[in-house]
Amino acid sequence: MENIYFADLLFEALTPIKSLPEYHGARFSAYLRFACRTVDVSFNECCIALQPFRKGKKIILEGQYVTLRLILTAEGIHKLSGICSALAVTSGKGEFSSETLRLCAVYDGVSGREIDPREGPENSFIPFTAESVEDEIQALLCYQYFTLNFISPLRLLLPAGKKLKTAPKIDKLCKEDFFAADDASLMHIISSIKDLGEFDREASIGMAIPVPWSCETEWTEFKYSKDRQIHLDGVTGTVTFKGKLNSACLAQRLVMGQYLGLGQDRRFGNGFYVIPELNPARQIRIPNA
Repeated sequence: MENIYFADLLFEALTPIKSLPEYHGARFSAYLRFACRTVDVSFNECCIALQPFRKGKKIILEGQYVTLRLILTAEGIHKLSGICSALAVTSGKGEFSSETLRLCAVYDGVSGREIDPREGPENSFIPFTAESVEDEIQALLCYQYFTLNFISPLRLLLPAGKKLKTAPKIDKLCKEDFFAADDASLMHIISSIKDLGEFDREASIGMAIPVPWSCETEWTEFKYSKDRQIHLDGVTGTVTFKGKLNSACLAQRLVMGQYLGLGQDRRFGNGFYVIPELNPARQIRIPNA
């Protein structure tokens, strides 16, 4: 698996932006897809996921700044300059376009440095690795209790033995009660985290694993847009687990998963969580933490 990079795009609002849904990932995804088409770039090959730094229905006022994190492949980093140029001339049909947002700056999400994509970004961006979050990994190994806060709708398929092949797609997803009812829910989350590259070591099934201790989750309904009634519903809320993680491999996967997301529709901003207990050890800025 190739390297993964974080590109944080800072936009300034050129006009008030209204009629926003609770989660803005689908709006940004549409904007990016329009831009990629204008420069003949495959959005899906370049972008693994995206994560807005803002959520909520509150109006974005003229002059306010909003940030979007793109989680990119090496090809995405190589083509980032062209994508950024296209963002400046992509009008689109949605709330986010070159008519409402101006790209002001690009930052490396790992180091926090401002980057000029025109100056060979593949040599400027730092790959995201386990070493980037080593302090968080070591901290997580010490906790007897820790919480997963699902900050955007999680659309995670049920474990193989619990989903019916003939069931509707929506019924193949973990619902809000899955995490409290299944003591193996944390292992299912950990084993579902992808794009770890060389750090993708197989999770050991037999070892003791923390179990759900408290659960405050709900099923959040969310559509792609007012015009396109594509459902992006998923689980939001918090699950607290009791018990120590006795494996550095499992802790590594769980920590890195905060930055990569999991489940379906990550390119629409879905499937992200944070572990708030790790905030004191956090070195990489994380949206909505």
